[in-house]
Amino acid sequence: MLANVFLSFGVKRRLYLVLDNVRRRHIY
Repeated sequence: MLANVFLSFGVKRRLYLVLDNVRRRHIY
């Protein structure tokens, strides 16, 4: 159960990083 939560957190973090990258790409 703890591993599942940790995995979900990692996926959310990765998705957030990708969105931030796209946002920066649009700005520049």
